[in-house]
Amino acid sequence: MAVTADWLYDAIAKRQGVLVKLANISWLLHAEGVAFCPAHDTLLVSDLHLEKASYLARSGNPLTPLDTYATLQRLTKLIALFKPAKVICVGDSFHDVGAFTRLSSGDRAELSRMVEMPTEWVWILGNHDPDLPADIPGKKRKQTIVGNIRIVHEPEQDAAYQVVGHFHPKGKVSVNRHRLRGKCYVLTENLLIMPSFGQYTGGLDVSDAAITRHAPKAGRQCFLMYEGAIYTLNERTRKT
Repeated sequence: MAVTADWLYDAIAKRQGVLVKLANISWLLHAEGVAFCPAHDTLLVSDLHLEKASYLARSGNPLTPLDTYATLQRLTKLIALFKPAKVICVGDSFHDVGAFTRLSSGDRAELSRMVEMPTEWVWILGNHDPDLPADIPGKKRKQTIVGNIRIVHEPEQDAAYQVVGHFHPKGKVSVNRHRLRGKCYVLTENLLIMPSFGQYTGGLDVSDAAITRHAPKAGRQCFLMYEGAIYTLNERTRKT
């Protein structure tokens, strides 16, 4: 494992990550939108929504069709940084069932190289990509387990502990009288909701009922990502 304890503590000191526990397992929630579990040498990322721009272009949306390239480049750099043995994509990796066929030859080659970087790669199926073509490299699963934590795209009632995606949580926080808005992690005693990683992904405010239903405000922590730093929403945050 490339990531050492000193590296983790340095990242936390620089606000590049925050260390939390879920099911008594430590996770580093990184300010670039991935969660790393040192004990299992596993990196989680959620909601890439590859080829969202090409999908929306069909209805005349003028988004620049470079979202897949940008998303793959960002994720490749993080995998190179953490060097995990295992990467798990927590669903909605592709924006629709035809997204893989629309990948450019360059993006398809980059995707294949990225998937080969760790020893194991797992695609969790989501509501946008419930069935992935056989020629996409990596394992395809409805769910998987890290320790005693279920990794699944949407929350399931029978899971004691789980990590999910799907909601694309966002929030805001005041820092030195400036209002920062960004994507968020949402953590309770038994649930971690991942932020969306994709370049063009929207989201729900953390106060939305769809999120508070699973993560009530009274029993959760929200961590906002902004320009390479991470901030806690439920306290008044000041730069140091």
